[in-house]
Order: sequence, then C-alpha cells, then structure tokens
Amino acid sequence: MISGAKPTLDVNVLLALILLFQLYVIVIQVEITLRQNALFYAQYEPTLKVNVSSSAATVMDAIPEHTTVSLKNIGEKPAFDVMVGLMDRETGKAIEESARLKADVPSLGLGESMDVLFMPNKDYHDRDIDMNILYTNVLGDHGEISFVKLPRHDNFFMIRPTARIGFLLPSLENIRLIWKLLTWERRMRKTKTTKPN
Repeated sequence: MISGAKPTLDVNVLLALILLFQLYVIVIQVEITLRQNALFYAQYEPTLKVNVSSSAATVMDAIPEHTTVSLKNIGEKPAFDVMVGLMDRETGKAIEESARLKADVPSLGLGESMDVLFMPNKDYHDRDIDMNILYTNVLGDHGEISFVKLPRHDNFFMIRPTARIGFLLPSLENIRLIWKLLTWERRMRKTKTTKPN
C-alpha cells in the first residue's frame, strides 16, 4: 500500500452491504405481514373467563360449603367443541369425574357459560389445579388456553403463551427495550447526583 493513500471501499464489499441491507428490509416486511395476519386471525378468537362462586348447602347456612367453577365466553366470537381438562398439579392426576359437572352444551356463544367443577370449599381452597381448554373457533382452527389455580387462592389465572412472530423484529424490539432501560437508569443516576442534599 502506498504511504499516504486513502483507503478505498472495495466494490464487492459495497455490493455485499447493499444486498445485506435489502435482505434485512425483505425480512422485516415478511415479519410485519406475519404479525398483521396474526392480528387478523385474533379477532375471530373467543374470549374465555373463569368464574368462581361459593354456595351454601341450605339457605340457613351462613358459611358457604361448596365452590362452583364455571367457564364463560365474554367475547363476541363463539367457541365450538369446548373440552375442559382439570388436573391436580400436586398429584399429577386428573380430577375425578365425580367432582366435575357434565356440560350440556359443548359450545359457548356470547355471554354463555358452563360449569366445569363443583367441590367442597375445604378441598377446593388447598388444591393446586391446572385447567386446560381446547376449542374450535369460527374459522375451524383449533385453539388452546390454560388457567392455573394456586393453593390457598380461590381464583384462576390465565396462562396463554404469546407466540414470537419472526426473529429480526423481536430482536430489534429487545435492543430498543434495553436501550430505554439503560437511558432510564442513566437519567435516574443523573437525577440523584443533581438532587440537593
């Protein structure tokens, strides 16, 4: 190399960078399209909610003795062929059929509900329960949603894993989140140092 000569960018390297940039743009466009499709199909999914209520054996009883767990569709789209599986997380076994109620209607429309569990309060309160629900939406696609009840808690909490669509966009979003956290931490440190004693 001649001393004092300016370094020049090879044409092949430049073309490779341009192709890489175009590839990134194509991948981002594909991932955006996939996300739009996911949002489109999400509007046809039902919205299921678990309700828990207690009841007394007789009107004269002041303390409720039994707990009823029901599944309700609070969304606008129906759920067909609803199947509910209940499992005791401590023993790993399905909850006995004697504790479950038979559902007359396997489908849930807007505002419709079905009872899925009925048991004494003392047994229900200490149970660690998994509720897995399978259904078919209006498009004929199968869906799944899970709820979990922890011991010494009465309510169920929804567990619906969100699928990560694509690779590049989630990576960019994670980088953006990390950058925000770093700038926030730096701002907090600066605020503490400038705060008068």
